[in-house]
Amino acid sequence: MPDLTWDIQELLVDGDRAAVRLIDSGTPIASWLGLEPTGAAVSFAETAVYELRDGRLTAMTFLVDLAGLRHQLAGQKTVRWSNIS
Repeated sequence: MPDLTWDIQELLVDGDRAAVRLIDSGTPIASWLGLEPTGAAVSFAETAVYELRDGRLTAMTFLVDLAGLRHQLAGQKTVRWSNIS
């Protein structure tokens, strides 16, 4: 995804750890997760925890909404939490 962007929704820092909740967006140009690109942009939620030591990244753990991403890659509509009232 040459146009991949990360929109930070929330950032928490505690000592040598940082947690971030973000929305990743972009337009796939090659096969991804076994699905061919449709030309449509996708966006999906990610939560990541970073560990730092001496100003360097030492570890990263992340969770990505793969089910929502797969639906978008397949051209299916997905439920967005922001659209639920």
